[in-house]
Amino acid sequence: MTEKTDSPRDIALTPSRRQFLGGAIATSATFATAGVAVASAGAVFVHGVASGDPLATAVILWTRVSGISRPTPVEWSVAIDEAMTKVVKRGTAFAQAARDYTVKVDVTGLRPGETYYYKFKAAGVVSAVGKTKTLPVTGVSNLKFAVFSCSDYEDGYFNVYKEAARRDDLDACIHLGDYVYEYGFPGLVIGPGTQQPRLGGLVPSAEIVMLDQYRTRHALYKTDPDLQELHRKNPWIMIYDDHETANDSNTQGAENHQPATEGPWKVRETVALQAYYEWNPLRDPSAIFDASGNPQHLYRFFDFGGLLRLVMLDTRLAGRDPQLGTAGAFATFAGLRRDTIDGTSAARARTMFGNLQRTFVQNALSSSTQTWQLIGNQILAFNQLTPDINNSAVVTGPLRAGLLAGFTALFGAAFLAQLLALAANPGGFPNPVFQDSWTGYQTARADFLQLMRQYATNPIVISGDSHNAWTANLRAPDSTGAVVPVAPEFGGTSVTSGGLEQVLVGFPPSVYAGLLVETSTVRSTGDKLIFTDQSQRGFLLIDVTPTRVTTDHVFVSTVFAAAYTVNTKRFTVDVGTRTAVAI
Repeated sequence: MTEKTDSPRDIALTPSRRQFLGGAIATSATFATAGVAVASAGAVFVHGVASGDPLATAVILWTRVSGISRPTPVEWSVAIDEAMTKVVKRGTAFAQAARDYTVKVDVTGLRPGETYYYKFKAAGVVSAVGKTKTLPVTGVSNLKFAVFSCSDYEDGYFNVYKEAARRDDLDACIHLGDYVYEYGFPGLVIGPGTQQPRLGGLVPSAEIVMLDQYRTRHALYKTDPDLQELHRKNPWIMIYDDHETANDSNTQGAENHQPATEGPWKVRETVALQAYYEWNPLRDPSAIFDASGNPQHLYRFFDFGGLLRLVMLDTRLAGRDPQLGTAGAFATFAGLRRDTIDGTSAARARTMFGNLQRTFVQNALSSSTQTWQLIGNQILAFNQLTPDINNSAVVTGPLRAGLLAGFTALFGAAFLAQLLALAANPGGFPNPVFQDSWTGYQTARADFLQLMRQYATNPIVISGDSHNAWTANLRAPDSTGAVVPVAPEFGGTSVTSGGLEQVLVGFPPSVYAGLLVETSTVRSTGDKLIFTDQSQRGFLLIDVTPTRVTTDHVFVSTVFAAAYTVNTKRFTVDVGTRTAVAI
């Protein structure tokens, strides 16, 4: 491939360029921040620098060289000081068309638990200096992580990344998926309240299906100055969810993939994952797919000394059976069909992990000697119940009438009537609308909870995907049948992607949140939802010590303008309790 220098992937993010892309110029403070990351890079390192997949003695370094059309040597160096005067590792890689001129270096032979600085040089230009860390081995008394998901470009400015990049105390950034989105114009439309301040800058403007399109979309995201700065300052640990390929993807296809017009699913999945590996600081597998035909590489774990093991799951492509669909989920939850691949008792149970990953999860949890097991999981694990609107003490009078009218418009009167009748059942009724989450895989979900109950000592689940914030306590039967705590779950809200407030326009999100908590409190005999926010964007900030994990839901007031304020909601988990408590 010969790449022209005026490719969308090669155009620097100057103020005029940002005005064209986003329809508005960010504040001077934003450009001052961006200057830290890209000012020394000129038009060569347009997409910044990044690091990721840290190990005790190794870390991945990443960049891309723009403005070239032939193989180009790229010098890299690693130092123990920010001025880069005490270099401990150096070498040369090559930017080539086969990898879209991205460069990835697996630097080995480093010391555990150390902060390092790095830079690249190509075409006579030096990149910004990045900062990274290796994993500690001993003496770990405190860790801090920022956790993100669902960062749709056109839906807003990356104020969430900007806020996290202000911090200098993070040990790693964790991204749970939907780092990029595949949609073309008119973008991701959640509901009638959707706002898209950067829709005009979406490139390609069409839905991405081919390799060059996926590459261009990744390039667009990495021109954002706030995302660049967060990458520059911290090592990242990442996993894809569905939108890195296509909406609601699984091993067989995706809701947003039409083979008749977009070709075979496996071809699209392959090129999407190729671009994902090229454009992110991930350790490359020898092959994207193994003998099973499914990607197996990205479920993995990271040990932070004796304090914490981070287990990253793939609940999307490694083993997931197709979703039931709303009607199929309703029939399954109502006992009208079996939770098997064909709905009959003779077939195998539907799976989320697949056999290989299930074995990995069991081994990763049972072999952990760390105090805490932090489980990075793309989708919500707690059992999401249908809200019991008709019997609610939270939603009454005109609010109830308005909510019922809104749901009738969404689902139809007959389906809603059936659903609400079952919502009053003892134990509640799983919400079939959320059949893409663990709720839609009831047999697999029960098995996942038992794996954590039996094999983990202090598990904590972190999740993304939903565009809203959640704190729930997962519970399951023990060997005697008694319902016991299994793990707290912290579901992070989105970076930009719209939430419920864009669907039920005019209905107070805080009231709907209260309804969901009320239904769980009154109806659920298992998991207990103790908090949800249905309208704000943000991230999770996780602070780990040997005796307690503190998790903040960090919210920004807006993603539709550059200026914002911040508010938080805090929870703690004491060692040995397997339960989150609000403080």
